[in-house]
Amino acid sequence: PLEQALLRGDDGESDLSPWAREQLVTFRDRLMPRPQSTVGCFPTPTGSRWSDVEIEFKDGETVSVRISDQREVLSFTQLGLCDSRSGKPSKQWELLRTFAENHGVMTWQSPGACRQNRKRRELLNDSLRKFFDIEGDPIELTDDKKGWRCVIRLKSDRA
Repeated sequence: PLEQALLRGDDGESDLSPWAREQLVTFRDRLMPRPQSTVGCFPTPTGSRWSDVEIEFKDGETVSVRISDQREVLSFTQLGLCDSRSGKPSKQWELLRTFAENHGVMTWQSPGACRQNRKRRELLNDSLRKFFDIEGDPIELTDDKKGWRCVIRLKSDRA
């Protein structure tokens, strides 16, 4: 019944009840194929370095990637940054987005800084190396060894 599926908030807006949300997730999981963890590789020009890579976030799920004259709009699934259990963006995608919002630098004073980011950064570096087929790390320690900085150029979609 509709009364079971919708809840009315204090502001008068309707929202799905937890029961209805669970039903929709179950329905989606039955009908929609699971996104693959990686779809392929970027056509990276020979001799490219990490400093040649520019990633600009378009929204919460897509980025525009440019290396020299190669340009593509890609989703988080195409970059291999998808949580295989939920089909949503992975923690590595969220970390990349956080770097973009912080102008490519993260220290302990940065919003979103936490111990788990050490492993997430390692996994993000691995994923980006595989996808772009470029040697070295796209995210490295800062000179003072107290944070990380992106060698790639990142732009956030948020002002």
